[in-house]
Amino acid sequence: MKKSSVSVRIAVLLFLFSSGTHSIAGGEFTVAPENCRIIHASGKLNSESAKDLQLHLKLITGRKIPVTEGRTPEKGAFSFCVGIRPANDHRPFQGEESRWSLTENAAYFYGNDAGEKRGTEFAVYCFLERQLGVRWVEPGDGGIAFRKQYPLVLKTGEFSWIPALKIRSLRCWTQRKNAVSGLEAFHHSPAEMAKIAGETRVWQYRMRMCFRTDELQFGHAFTDWWSKYGTVHPDYFAVNKTGKRAPLLSAKQSENPVAVENSAKTIKLCVSNPAVADEIVRNYLAESPRRTCINVCENDNVGGYCRCAACLALDANRKYPMDDYRVCLTDRYLHLANEVAKRSAEHGSPAVTMYVYNQTIEPPVKEKVHPNVVLGMVPNIMDPEHLTVWYDAWKKAGATRLTFRPNHHWCFLHTALPMGLEKRFFDVFQLAVRKGAVGADFDSSQGQWSISGMTDYILAGAMAEPGKSFEELEEEYCSAFGAAAPEVRDYFRYWRNQVFEKRLRPRFDELVETGRFYNFARGVLWKLKELYRLEDFDGTDAMLRKGLAKKLSPPEKQRLERLMLANTGARLLFLAVTSPKEARVAACVNLLNFRLQNRANLHMDFNRLWDTENAAGVTELASAILLKDFGENAKETPRYWYFRTDEKDAGRRENWPLRSIRKIRSEWDAVPTDCSWENAAANDSSIPEELGRKLKNYDGIGWYAVSLTIPDAWRQKKIFLCFGAVDESCEVFLNGRKAGGHEFRRPNDWNTPFSVEITPYIRWDQKEQTVFVRVVDTAGNGGIWKRVWLTAGNK
Repeated sequence: MKKSSVSVRIAVLLFLFSSGTHSIAGGEFTVAPENCRIIHASGKLNSESAKDLQLHLKLITGRKIPVTEGRTPEKGAFSFCVGIRPANDHRPFQGEESRWSLTENAAYFYGNDAGEKRGTEFAVYCFLERQLGVRWVEPGDGGIAFRKQYPLVLKTGEFSWIPALKIRSLRCWTQRKNAVSGLEAFHHSPAEMAKIAGETRVWQYRMRMCFRTDELQFGHAFTDWWSKYGTVHPDYFAVNKTGKRAPLLSAKQSENPVAVENSAKTIKLCVSNPAVADEIVRNYLAESPRRTCINVCENDNVGGYCRCAACLALDANRKYPMDDYRVCLTDRYLHLANEVAKRSAEHGSPAVTMYVYNQTIEPPVKEKVHPNVVLGMVPNIMDPEHLTVWYDAWKKAGATRLTFRPNHHWCFLHTALPMGLEKRFFDVFQLAVRKGAVGADFDSSQGQWSISGMTDYILAGAMAEPGKSFEELEEEYCSAFGAAAPEVRDYFRYWRNQVFEKRLRPRFDELVETGRFYNFARGVLWKLKELYRLEDFDGTDAMLRKGLAKKLSPPEKQRLERLMLANTGARLLFLAVTSPKEARVAACVNLLNFRLQNRANLHMDFNRLWDTENAAGVTELASAILLKDFGENAKETPRYWYFRTDEKDAGRRENWPLRSIRKIRSEWDAVPTDCSWENAAANDSSIPEELGRKLKNYDGIGWYAVSLTIPDAWRQKKIFLCFGAVDESCEVFLNGRKAGGHEFRRPNDWNTPFSVEITPYIRWDQKEQTVFVRVVDTAGNGGIWKRVWLTAGNK
């Protein structure tokens, strides 16, 4: 009878531990921290897990519990045993399984640590989360939310966590250096960047992430093919629009080593060539050890797709031109994946992984998905209704296995504005799980933890526990603010219910289209005045102030104050974008100074925000960087300068900078200096029709000229012309003499502010100073496209 009851108990345990998070819990008991020890088995993972357990227990109890290496509990003390399996547990692990077991004498944390698995470490984090209520709301120890407890109140029992998803990844881009002059204050030293990267990776593990699995591997697969095969097998590569099988480069890019390198890495394949599929399989067979999947995910970036007759014949749904980012090439790329799957089937039938991404986003028309093909779904839309139809169409085409790998952070969250997208992100993730996703890989958190930290926390929590509701995860996040949790919840719900649901959601498709390349956040920035109001910030500020009046612990207060600062920063961004033109630079100076003053207080990546805002052209931050130290000694030059194209480069030979401004006014046309010359006519009805047509696609040389009056009070100062941006290179002349210039050398030089000192070339004996700027543009837009300022500083 006794033997039978033991067998029944084992059978029940095996059922309970088959999937998800399970427990057989007993009663509560208390443990005095001074009577505790942390014992860990040998090995780096066990040692690190023990130290992190020690850190958390010290935060919770105020006592530092000793850590030693060993294999058994210490007699006479309550032992936290890390990487040590109880003697009575002989069951095999399932997948990445984590287990933890508590008696009144010891706690055991153990799991599957084979290969890159982290079962023991995750067992520690499951325990801290479930028994002690710890939350990790952002990277760094300041992101650890906990409740003080002394003594520890624990619960006996046996517990297990088996992840439902094979891949659980929220990629986190660490802060980096920005090359733009003037942003040095936001740069981090290599040691600081390493610290940020380390803290971010620890946060990912605390949230139980798994970035890859041997069974499924994705990622742009052919980035080294040009260096390997470009010379010996040019037939492997796409025929680009120039008719060559080579990386696609514009004249502008050919001057830029980084662009040349990137173009080689993103070159497209001739997918109709059977030799390409043969080479892929041949490479797979040569691997030692051999992987369990073959990655055929196409290289990144839009453009350069093959135009040979055989590839074009594979396309069945090409609604847009080949150069359009919306062109559909699904059938041709699925054809390649299917061919690789057929060829490799006789070699163990490995999985063949392929991205459903941009040009392969729409379901195929002719091709059917081979059973061995696993799809990495990268949807650009975030509408559950449309996504349901989309998933079902792929299922009809034969898709049986998929992972969810959206670029939603890049498209929707790369801004300093609260957007209320937490629930929408959660909903589309849950839809993917319901449609059979076996993994999730979000690319990528933008590091704006003080703005979108709730979204990232909820996504990470949902990947670890797909069975949790949005409300549960929302409550977990808000609990990090202690007694102010209701006000923080109201704050996020305001942006979600009043702004996203009522203003952004009804215009969702329009904003995605406006932002181009599915860039919803950029569309919002371009329509910001129509979508946000100052009252939004007034109301949400009041909510947070109400929470701040409550009794909070120092970490809770600091967390709330940081959220309030982020809301202030969002208000200043709103003003910087929406202020009238004459007040915009001053508003941008305020925003810049705020970020400089609070760069250490806000957990945000200001360099990445700069990239977003500057590329969108929605603020005058470039001018603010140049002008912030000049105060009243900064004067905006006229918006309109005189302009002339110079197709034959006659300006130098004929020495145009020596011409009188009177002659220039009578012969040249006035154009704005706050947009490229290609966009001049579209932005300004005063541009002559003939000139507008000529400039629409003009690449070459253009000259600008203007006369300026310099205040006599500036005689003893250094005087500069400050350019918001010139695309691409330029030379600057004052009164016929070359004063300086700006060359296009680095990728962002077309979009970078710069200054040219003109002090030595000023003629104080004349009222007006004549400025000429010679601009050279080789591709894309060109010209002076951000305003020019006259400034004076102390010598």
